[in-house]
This record gives sequence, structure tokens and C-alpha cells, in this order.
Amino acid sequence: MLDSVHLFGGSNGWTGQHEKADARRKLSGLVGRGAVDADTAAAYMHARGVHGRGVKQIREIVTGLAQF
Repeated sequence: MLDSVHLFGGSNGWTGQHEKADARRKLSGLVGRGAVDADTAAAYMHARGVHGRGVKQIREIVTGLAQF
């Protein structure tokens, strides 16, 4: 699932609303089950070559999902 999040929004760092919404939709179940946390998602995206701003953005998206 993290791969599909990367492929859809990783190249632009999830800066657009459409990319953010797609990431939230795909990650919500994983975060809700405790299968992915902000550190795991950020590390995965960093390893895939996402730039620093994008890694920060995915961390914020996952953190926001974990608060619900």
C-alpha cells in the first residue's frame, strides 16, 4: 500500500489536495489498525527517494490520521 501512495503523490511530495486526499484514503485503514505509523511511512518514502519536504508532508498526513 505504501508503494501506491508513493507512486501517486511521492514525486511532488503530496503538495496538492488531490494527492493528499489519495494518501489519506489509502493510509487510513493501515493507520487505524496500527500497521503503519508516521516514522514507518516517512522512512519508507525516504528510502524510495522522496525529497525532504515530501517526507515531512507524509509524516504530517499520517500523524493527522492517527489523531482520529
